[in-house]
Amino acid sequence: MRRPVFTLWLLPVAIVGVVVGSSAFGELPVVNGKVDRLLVERWQAASVEPSPRCDDAAFVRRLYLDLVGRIPTVAERAEFLADASLDKRERLVDRLLASPEYGRYHREVFDVVFMGRPERSRKLEQRRRNGWHEYLETAFNGNRAWDQVCREVVLARPASRDDRGAAWFLYERENRYQEIAEAVSPAIFGVQIQCAQCHDHPLTDAIEQRHYWGLVAFFNRGQNVMAAGGPQVAESAVGGWNKFADLTGASSDAALAYLGAKTIEEPRPADGEKESDAAEKYREPTAEQKASGAPRVPVFSRRERFADEVLKDHPLVARAVANRLWGLYMGRGISHPADKLDFEHEPSHPALLDYLAAEFRADGYDVKRLARRIVTSGAYQLTAIPTASGVDPALFAHAIERPLIAEAYYRSMRVALGQDTPIVHDDELQAAFCETFPDVLAEQSVGNLKQSLFLANHEGVQVMFANSWDLVVMYERTRGEHPRSVLNELFVRCLGRDADEQELDQALRVFDNHENKPREIMANIAWALCTGAEFRWNH
Repeated sequence: MRRPVFTLWLLPVAIVGVVVGSSAFGELPVVNGKVDRLLVERWQAASVEPSPRCDDAAFVRRLYLDLVGRIPTVAERAEFLADASLDKRERLVDRLLASPEYGRYHREVFDVVFMGRPERSRKLEQRRRNGWHEYLETAFNGNRAWDQVCREVVLARPASRDDRGAAWFLYERENRYQEIAEAVSPAIFGVQIQCAQCHDHPLTDAIEQRHYWGLVAFFNRGQNVMAAGGPQVAESAVGGWNKFADLTGASSDAALAYLGAKTIEEPRPADGEKESDAAEKYREPTAEQKASGAPRVPVFSRRERFADEVLKDHPLVARAVANRLWGLYMGRGISHPADKLDFEHEPSHPALLDYLAAEFRADGYDVKRLARRIVTSGAYQLTAIPTASGVDPALFAHAIERPLIAEAYYRSMRVALGQDTPIVHDDELQAAFCETFPDVLAEQSVGNLKQSLFLANHEGVQVMFANSWDLVVMYERTRGEHPRSVLNELFVRCLGRDADEQELDQALRVFDNHENKPREIMANIAWALCTGAEFRWNH
């Protein structure tokens, strides 16, 4: 079957290429039997034939993008393709999971999951400066148990200077308690809860209005403070006694409650009774807390009770991560979209989601092991070309093409241009990419005019291509080698594949017609490849 057609647009010329090529495909490799067995059962029930196994060139590009957020270099690709060992795919998985780049990329993804895309680059800089990025990156690279990460960000009491960034999840929201609740629920439990602010959720009985206001109550005693150790979120022992009204006007006390967990009892003062914020309502600070100037901790801490009695072993915590990682690596969540695990969106493969979540919990919330379980499955290694028209992508019978997140797109351009070894980047330009390509795990992603204009006209993008010394070197090589071989190498650099004859003929015509502007034309061809759909999507 022919691969899809991708258009590579170039100003002032256009190069249109058909991605073809033959590969020796093997049978579906059941590397992780349970994952594949559950999928095969659905394929058989739906009378769907899965796509064949992808070749090594497609796999190495896909895996680098999914685990470390960039395309492989020419040398990394060549090394993998030259390896004749039968287990080379699994060994590459393990090597990339152990790379510091794994933590960087997953920090970038989960920064958006937890915090959203910032409206201004200043906020992104604040996250970096106040340790949030370092905290997440360290957690992923150190493979910190995910339930522990979630506990640390909702408790916001860093145990050491190294973990100071954990407080930023709450701190950035500046005591806006409803905003905190509306962030905690989808980020940690995969459930959008804002629809229950004024009434019980209209589409599911599981999410009630009391859950929304109960989640708010867990955090509404917090107060941002600046301590010697940096930004902190103090917690009062008193106050925060809210009421909420339904659509009929009937009011209720906001109790400490969240879906799927028991309500936590807390003595409530009588109406009009004034509470005393006495010292005995707080714990005696430790020597470390005194030295760091950390805020005092209430004897009855709502955030602590939330961490200990709601968050701990809540089944949605494991399901949310299993669904998100599956969506990140496979193109869509088992429950889709990935941030709406809210009983309204039924999972396409309930048994598979149950299995992944159960194994994740049994493995001690080991994120790397979960990632490995997914990317070593046979289903992950299928081609992106369905065996028949109309195959539902939710069956995962073929790989699903998905757009690169902004950071991976920007970084992959750098790699293609030879500018990422050692890692070199422009913070301002990367922020511009993030603003222009904001989607992460989006329900659907569609290109727009703003993105096209950005790639064509942004000065930073133009400079990045114009200043690529590798492109100059490649042009100089055309004086001693046939230009076709050099141009083919450019395709390999950018797209991870050889160019076909039609593409080479078109590129060579462009090259021959602009001999007096060698640097410009090499940069233009590279730009056309890197701004085309084939480069911008993982497949």
